[in-house]
Amino acid sequence: MKRPDTTVPLFVFTMIFSEYAWVTWFSILILTGFLIYFFHRWLYKTFAENLVPKPINMFNLKDSFWFVTASIALAGPERSPVSFSNRLLVAGFWFFCELMMASYTANLAAFLTASRLVTSISSLEDLASQNDVNYSVISGSSGETYFKRMADIEDNFYSLWRDMSYASSPDSTVTKYAVWDYPLGDKYMRLWKSMNFVKDSKEGLSKVLAGDFVFFQETPILEYDMMRHCSLTTVGKPFSAKPYAFVLPQGSPLVKQVSNVILELQSETLLTTLKTKWWKNETTPCPIRDESAGLGFETLGGIFVVMLIGCALGVITLILECIFAKYMIFKQVGG
Repeated sequence: MKRPDTTVPLFVFTMIFSEYAWVTWFSILILTGFLIYFFHRWLYKTFAENLVPKPINMFNLKDSFWFVTASIALAGPERSPVSFSNRLLVAGFWFFCELMMASYTANLAAFLTASRLVTSISSLEDLASQNDVNYSVISGSSGETYFKRMADIEDNFYSLWRDMSYASSPDSTVTKYAVWDYPLGDKYMRLWKSMNFVKDSKEGLSKVLAGDFVFFQETPILEYDMMRHCSLTTVGKPFSAKPYAFVLPQGSPLVKQVSNVILELQSETLLTTLKTKWWKNETTPCPIRDESAGLGFETLGGIFVVMLIGCALGVITLILECIFAKYMIFKQVGG
């Protein structure tokens, strides 16, 4: 089948939560920042204005939102609220941030792991239990004969089991089998009923390259096609494997001679050399895929982009602050 696309979006870390969850999260952050400010503002206006000296732990709007930002990163702010009501608000907010960050971290790890899985179909059972991916064999080939034979075996076995389980005579000894479930699966019957045959290997290969299609074929032919098309992959393990052989008349004196020649070719690795010579694609060799490697830059690139954006915004803000400071100095000197 065609190798699934494992390309990870640049900003994959934003896909951990749904859009509704992100909007709700940021709404809570903004609301908490305003509440911290208004709690301090109300407390200061009600009590602190009548105190001498004035309290210095006043939170303005900027300090409130910086407190929220530090809480999200679990870094801890420089100052904490002093009133008991505000501390209760912050305690609930910290607990919320702890749970949200733990959920985000766990789901991010699971999301990145799932995105590196090769395919969701790994066996004939997986193929027979789904309806999204089509599959086929060449019409009139040994593959068609194999699947038809296996489907007939399952159908015949099911008929025997049904007759034994639902015997009309209550005194029949076969009724003792009625307590057993059907011991053989029906995957081959399901595969056979849903199979769309192709006329040749070329047609099957074109459907595989188009996507969402599985093509059954002899292993050597599949290996050759994979040498020519890097987007192809084999799924599962070979089944119903049988060796190639030269057919000679029974009792022919050439049987021993041909067998000896084949053994000599195998011992000299000549067959392997010829296979490498004629099968290997020298023009466009397929890249080696190391699934055991760690996360690459293409997966974590979005995080670095966010860091660069933060640095760029910091530099721009610094320039604006310097311009504003020089303007104020110039205004004071000129005034």
